Amino acid sequence: MTWRGIFYIGTMILLVSGCSEDENNVEATSADNQNHQANENKLDPENEINEPNETSDSEEFNKVEMDVNAIFTREPGRITKQLHEEEKSFDMNLFEAAIEEEKFNEWSAERAFAFIIDEVGADLDEAIHIIKDYEVIYEDLVLPDGRLLQEIEDDEIEKEMDSDVNVAILIDASGSMEASVDDERKMDLAKDSINHFTGNLPSEVNVMLQVYGHKGTNQTDGKEESCSGIENVYGLSPFDSNAFSDALDSFDANGYTPLAASIAKAKEDLLEKSSEDDTNYVYVISDGIETCGGDPVAEAKAMKDSGIDIEFYIVGFDVEDDEHEQLEQIADVMDGTYTSVYTKQELNDEVTEQWSDQISITSWRFWSGLKGANINFGSAFKGLDVDKLYRKTIEIRNQEDTRIYQSIQAFRSQDEVDDSVVEELESLHEERKELIADHIDEVYENKRDEVSDEADRMRDLIEEISSKHID
Repeated sequence: MTWRGIFYIGTMILLVSGCSEDENNVEATSADNQNHQANENKLDPENEINEPNETSDSEEFNKVEMDVNAIFTREPGRITKQLHEEEKSFDMNLFEAAIEEEKFNEWSAERAFAFIIDEVGADLDEAIHIIKDYEVIYEDLVLPDGRLLQEIEDDEIEKEMDSDVNVAILIDASGSMEASVDDERKMDLAKDSINHFTGNLPSEVNVMLQVYGHKGTNQTDGKEESCSGIENVYGLSPFDSNAFSDALDSFDANGYTPLAASIAKAKEDLLEKSSEDDTNYVYVISDGIETCGGDPVAEAKAMKDSGIDIEFYIVGFDVEDDEHEQLEQIADVMDGTYTSVYTKQELNDEVTEQWSDQISITSWRFWSGLKGANINFGSAFKGLDVDKLYRKTIEIRNQEDTRIYQSIQAFRSQDEVDDSVVEELESLHEERKELIADHIDEVYENKRDEVSDEADRMRDLIEEISSKHID
């Protein structure tokens, strides 16, 4: 080979080697530069790469469901609870401080609305129960047994009204009743008061008028006849005013006071004439104690133990001071009432008013005549109560509405928030507000209907009692 050929081959080898080395140097230099740049990036915070934050909508949030139950059972807002606990009014600065800590500019309208409600939403569950929890109770309509009329069932009325009310009046016509009180004979005053009392009784109430001491005389030779002279001048039967007046006129004051025998006879008459479901009232007017040797306290106990239902009342009319004890004992063993009166007015008040009241609080029939008028007044007042509670609930709703509106305006004032988001926020607010208003109105109307319906039911019950009362 010539020297030229050897030189060419050597040159080519050198060139190839040089190129390979340069490439290796370039790759090394490039790698070094990349490593150096990476190290610089790690050391310089300003060159740190910020990955885009996930929007809050990618996180879970308590969406505001447009459903009445969901709206009214949602927890009140954080700020709302704070204001309630501290008894303060709403301050817009509280909400503005809350949104400063949030990425609100990346929120959808639904996310923003949920945030607003969770901050300033009202306790709507508590608000609606202001109306819902109002109990429509006609507390003035209390039955003789202490229960409210609202508590009874129709079959109870049927049972009660099938029973009779019996009124037995025992009047003392002993000789001492000839004495005067307020320039009038005690006998006449007693008859007048009884006549007024019975005149106010329901027509179907059974009445018995028993007189004792009217026979014989108050002398020794007339004692036997007088002590045995106990008579039902008006037998137990429905009240008839004319017949009863005739009965009152048929006797006068004459003899002794066979009080024990009178109580014993009244017991036998009631046992014979009344049933176990009947209500019986025994009223006694006497101006003194037993004078025929009987034991009226023992006879009263026997009446009490007889098993018949008896309400017992005894009036001592112008009784001597040392004679009250026996009359009081009679009332005590009967679990009854003893009242002492000394004037015409006191007698009238006790017999014509107190006796009537006593029947009214124990007899459904008499009670129905007194209570029917109370319903209209009660219904009207309860309607006003519900109106007041409605206004209170509306006030809570309006306060929430103001807080939400102001919160939406706070979003609007932020440059980063798109107008379309604000518009959708307002639309969500209006939709929710309408659902709330409709539900409050519905609950209010239902409660007003409950007041009206319950009043109608009470009227029907009293009418049922009254119709049986009239029949």
